[in-house]
Amino acid sequence: MLDFAIKYIDDINKIYHHQIIGNEQYKYWNYCSYWDHKIVVKDDDEWTVQRRVSIDNDDRVIGYFYVIIQRPENRVSDLSIMAMDPSNGIILLRDLA
Repeated sequence: MLDFAIKYIDDINKIYHHQIIGNEQYKYWNYCSYWDHKIVVKDDDEWTVQRRVSIDNDDRVIGYFYVIIQRPENRVSDLSIMAMDPSNGIILLRDLA
């Protein structure tokens, strides 16, 4: 199920710092500056910046995505997707069903 990332920011950063940083699978996340990067979610992000998490049946964060939408130009300028539990298989795709 998809939900707003702001509700899960503590969980996102805990997983990010303990499982993602230093993992070779994610070495190009955020343009190679992931070693000291903190995921920040603001209250006012929801119009042009969309941040969502995929959560499992136990309310655990298993995926995260971030997109910047330029609505007047009708385009997307940034799309970042991270599977925070790769052992879970398809993460965000199942949220679309």
